[in-house]
Amino acid sequence: MLLKHCSIHLIPSACCPSMLPVRMLSILILLFSLCNADSICTTELKTDPPEIIAEYGGIPVIVNCTTRLGDHYGLYWRVGNESSDTEDEEMFISHLVPVSDWNVTAECKMKFNESYECSKELKVILFNNPEVFHSVQLVNVIGEETQYRLQCDIINVAPVQYVTVSWYKNSEKIQTESFNDTTTKTPVNESSILRVNISREENVVEFRCEAQLDFGPHRPKLPAISKTHRVSAHYAPELKTQNSADDTYALEGTNITLSCEAVGNPLLVYNWICDGKNMLENTTSLSLPQVHGNKTCACTATNYLGNITKTIHLHVEPRGCPLTLTPSETVVKFGDPVSINCSTSARYVEGMGWEAPFGGTGFERPPVVTWRVEKLEEWTPSPSCYATLVDGSQCAVSPVITVYKTPNIVSIYPLNQSQMMEEQVHIVPYNKETRTQYWLRCDIINVAPVQHLTVRWYKNNKTIQTESFNDTTTKTLVNESSILRIDISREEKATEFRCEAELDFGPHGLKLPAISQTHRVSAHYAPEINTSCTVDISPLEGTNITLSCEAVGNPPPVYNWTCDGENMLENTNSLNITRVDRNKTCTCTATNYLGNITKTINVHITPRGCPLTLAPSEMVVRFGDPVSIKCSTSATDVAEMAWVTPAGDKEFKPGSDVTWMVKNLKWWTPSPFCSITLNDNFQCSVSPVIIVYKTPETVSISEMNHGLMLKHKEDKQYTKTQYKLQCDIINVAPVQYLTITWYKNNKIIKTESFSDTTKTPVNESSILRVNISKEEKVVELRCEAKLDFGPRGPKLPAISQTHNVSAHYAPEVNTKDSNHDYLLEGSNITLSCEAEGNPPSVYNWTCDGENMLANTNSLNITRVNRTKTCTCTAANYLGSVTKTINVHVEPRGKTNKITFAVIWALPFVAAIIISIFIVFYCCNQWKKHGHYSFVSDKDIPLTQTNGNK
Repeated sequence: MLLKHCSIHLIPSACCPSMLPVRMLSILILLFSLCNADSICTTELKTDPPEIIAEYGGIPVIVNCTTRLGDHYGLYWRVGNESSDTEDEEMFISHLVPVSDWNVTAECKMKFNESYECSKELKVILFNNPEVFHSVQLVNVIGEETQYRLQCDIINVAPVQYVTVSWYKNSEKIQTESFNDTTTKTPVNESSILRVNISREENVVEFRCEAQLDFGPHRPKLPAISKTHRVSAHYAPELKTQNSADDTYALEGTNITLSCEAVGNPLLVYNWICDGKNMLENTTSLSLPQVHGNKTCACTATNYLGNITKTIHLHVEPRGCPLTLTPSETVVKFGDPVSINCSTSARYVEGMGWEAPFGGTGFERPPVVTWRVEKLEEWTPSPSCYATLVDGSQCAVSPVITVYKTPNIVSIYPLNQSQMMEEQVHIVPYNKETRTQYWLRCDIINVAPVQHLTVRWYKNNKTIQTESFNDTTTKTLVNESSILRIDISREEKATEFRCEAELDFGPHGLKLPAISQTHRVSAHYAPEINTSCTVDISPLEGTNITLSCEAVGNPPPVYNWTCDGENMLENTNSLNITRVDRNKTCTCTATNYLGNITKTINVHITPRGCPLTLAPSEMVVRFGDPVSIKCSTSATDVAEMAWVTPAGDKEFKPGSDVTWMVKNLKWWTPSPFCSITLNDNFQCSVSPVIIVYKTPETVSISEMNHGLMLKHKEDKQYTKTQYKLQCDIINVAPVQYLTITWYKNNKIIKTESFSDTTKTPVNESSILRVNISKEEKVVELRCEAKLDFGPRGPKLPAISQTHNVSAHYAPEVNTKDSNHDYLLEGSNITLSCEAEGNPPSVYNWTCDGENMLANTNSLNITRVNRTKTCTCTAANYLGSVTKTINVHVEPRGKTNKITFAVIWALPFVAAIIISIFIVFYCCNQWKKHGHYSFVSDKDIPLTQTNGNK
């Protein structure tokens, strides 16, 4: 409370003159304090927090008010129109400020005396975070630019004076807007408008409107709320090609596609019109199947800015097909034989034939070719007889074949309300005074084609309803139904209704016998249970119990049992549960189409375990090997124990253990279980896990076929061969533990396992595709099969098979073409042609165009009598190579004279040459050493004959 005027009056004291100065001083101090009350509240009163910024409708805020002055008459809070209790002589006071009133005010007040007080106001700002909505309005399109008006609506924001709205164009801020309404505290709706021009070159532009409550630099800043919108320039349609008219030519009967591509924004709507007829096609292309006759088609691409049209003149060249089918239409039963003749009388047909998924023929000479199938097992056979004309063109005709099958079953049963369509249901339950209205359904199972099916209903042999089906697209087997509404009074008792199904192919088609089913009906009523709807029973664990549910109704109720939500698949009024082992809640529902009734049976048992132990509980054993498992118990009240075998054999034995033993295990899925019966007739059993295996009898690799050779582009040589190998594993079990590993030169290249859970022996295969290069020469491929039962199973050896392969390549001749030496007429000659290739080459020899019938790399020619040119061709499936040898022959007469003259002259020439050589040698020795004569050393001394010393 502010004191506007303050005056001081001094009152003299007559009763105590000595105390006058002191009292006057106190009064002066008090009056001075009152005169400065507002400034004292400002400095001495503190609020924590100093201000409140909170979301409207949140949790009330606790505020504290404190003062350092101890000499006052009380502190209290005033929130709105209510005041808190006054705290006397306290320096601290707390209070809750609610945030659910937009105009809430809060003041902390301090009393100086009975009449004077001061206050400090707490600033309260309540806010509400807005929602943001976008709206876009296209204003105008001017040339290459599009004008948009974007509006950002900020909904339910408070206080509006703290809101800032920012506009972004592709993440760049382009405009900011705030609001100066400082009086409104409650939520309001505000809008911000942005006008932009978008050019065609900008394509798609992203604009974002962002709204944020900002209370200042030292106050909380709330997260921004934004909305994004994409806009783009709009422009009228334009054709991608310059021509607005095209001419297209097609042969009669062919399928063609006309194209009309245009661009524009917004997206274009296409419309095709051919010869004034709307084609109802909204795409850039129009498909015209089997065109006949010239057409003029116009494609118009449109958006709100305009349209553009492209005209296409289609010129169709006529062509006839001179084929006649006998018969051209036929009706045949599925699985029966069928044959159709295709004939022609035209002379310009070069050949003809049938194209069909089955029963097709090759290219045959006219005038007749027959399509024949001994057992037609196709619902939509599509054979086509074609003719190839002398000009190379083709045409074809197709017969109309209707494949039928009479129904397997025609059955009638009543429908309940849950099986009816909503618009069909009108069922009145049985009542003594009224009729019963319900529905019969006739199911026709596995019939084709349904368009020829007629269903007739009879009531006591009188036709009351006929129904046919207009499904002309389905050719395969279908199931159809016909529904009949019936009104039956109780007085009619049992009435006979008959449903009759017949395939009718018209006056010129087959007459097939009708198939019918009869059903009798009477007044119906909903199920009723004779006993209470809830029953509690308490059997002993392990005993067999039978739950009963007796109900009456017409039609007889269908029963369904569920126990703890699980369907027990029992459709009788009783449910047998063997060796019950836990608490159950079983529900029996008796139902007919008029309703259902439920009985709940709560089964409460006393838990009891099965005191049996198997050693071992899991094992892996080879088929035919011995096996034994010991079953023991710790129970003392054993009446008997037994092993029950797959064949049903039992071996009962008193005591605490019993052993199952087989010398030769001959079962692939042995399922023995150990059973115990205690003295109180409690029974239970346990079963071991037995895996029976057999290692493969054989592992073999077969070469399925060669793949295509891969040709190198540079050296024109075949460099790689693709092989497809199959590894067959015979008689192995169980296959789920089988692993097949492929090795290439002892390196693993593929591993394969199997998920089949079959327990008996099977044959399995693994396929490997591998490429072998010519440089690798011979490669060893190995397939290895192994049964692997994991770390606890037996370690079985792997079984493998090896196969060697090599690259295939075309033949190559080691030598080039050659000319043979001149030969004497009548001589024998052998020509050689060595070629290298894989597979080995097959040779063929021809001489002067004549096949020599020789399949070796050499050709023997006896008594050659003339000059020849011989060609050797070496070939395998990859290619061939040729070598040419020219053989020259001289006539025998001329050659003999020359040859005899040379033969007779040779000895004389040789003697002359030898004589000249001897003379030359002797003369040379004479000149070097002189000439000496020798006599006996007894008579004549050695003398020199030439006179030299």
